[in-house]
Amino acid sequence: MSHHEKLIVERFNEASATYTQVATLQKEVGSKLIRLVDFTITEPKMYRWLDIGCGPASVWETNTALRQDRIQLWGLDLSYQMLSQIKVKQANCVWLNADMNRIPLRDESMDVILSSFALHWSRNWRGSFEEIFRVLAPSGYFAFAFPISGSFSELENSWQGVDHSPHIHEFPCQYQVSEFFDLLPVSILSWRKSKETMEFQTVRQLVGALKKMGVTNQHPERFNGLMGKRKWLKFVTAYEEEKTASGLLPLSYQLLWVYGRKER
Repeated sequence: MSHHEKLIVERFNEASATYTQVATLQKEVGSKLIRLVDFTITEPKMYRWLDIGCGPASVWETNTALRQDRIQLWGLDLSYQMLSQIKVKQANCVWLNADMNRIPLRDESMDVILSSFALHWSRNWRGSFEEIFRVLAPSGYFAFAFPISGSFSELENSWQGVDHSPHIHEFPCQYQVSEFFDLLPVSILSWRKSKETMEFQTVRQLVGALKKMGVTNQHPERFNGLMGKRKWLKFVTAYEEEKTASGLLPLSYQLLWVYGRKER
């Protein structure tokens, strides 16, 4: 496991008990991906599903297809503590503590692969996609939603007047992802971008929510020292200027939604 992966595991292990308290947007997006695939699939044999970065799997707790044994689910997450929070205990579920760049499944063994709010954490996202498509069967479906560059713009803007160190994660660039997908043997059924915004009453509440979700700055050039009180107050003052008309502080994701099918 690389140093980068160890840091991510540590943060999500620490956040495992609080993640579902604040990850409302993540659950909503994951549910939309499931409904998208479930609505369009007509082949009855498409029953082997893999969820990459499943976390505590709260999105599956009330899923009808899973409860009725219409699908068999594999969930994969790098954080073993996140997996320990899973409440879904059905026999048709398998939970894997593994890396998305080294999926412990056979070639072409999955019919559907989903991933919500996970792929951006991979330092080698191209390798992650290659591994995903190795596991996906011919004619299988894939559905991804993950943050791209432009996410957390309010956070980035507020830090710019404080220092010149990067304070947000280095998100994938949509153009680079698009170029990469052009080289893959896939048919894209839907490709879109959306802005999803969370709102908070105070900067401290906002930062606290990120910590509870395990969201951290993993930029390779980030500042690793302690933050002084003066810097913090300057940052808070700058972020207060981002308030919306409702008086709340926004924090937005630019999400890339990709839905398609692997060619035969």
